[in-house]
Amino acid sequence: MNILKGNPAPGTDPEKINAVMGTINNAAQKGTVYKVQIGLYKEFNINKYFDQPRYIGYEEVDGMNRYIISYFPDESIATQFVEDVRKMGVKDAFVSKYINGVRVYEWSKNPKYKGLTEPATLQEHLENEKKRKVN
Repeated sequence: MNILKGNPAPGTDPEKINAVMGTINNAAQKGTVYKVQIGLYKEFNINKYFDQPRYIGYEEVDGMNRYIISYFPDESIATQFVEDVRKMGVKDAFVSKYINGVRVYEWSKNPKYKGLTEPATLQEHLENEKKRKVN
């Protein structure tokens, strides 16, 4: 299983990241290191999503951190992964789309916001979230 870590520059080509970082893997490391376990399951298996290297990182957005696992070759595989990680308890997981390194917001595809009016900005979305939590 290969897991890539870090924060690529905006617009970085995922294939180039994989080519450069592809040698990083989950093999035993020399010295003392630490790993974060996110679960232990007998009847649940998401190994198929890690046959290819995945980038685990973050993006800073308006003073907040967005944690991501990428890159998936197509939307259907990413959607399957979301369904599985939701079963693990990560209820806010959803697929986001990037074109040439720029995120394309598709609010209607996030089931959490189904039927709600699409906000014009991220700030408007955050304000709407606050209002919904108060009510």
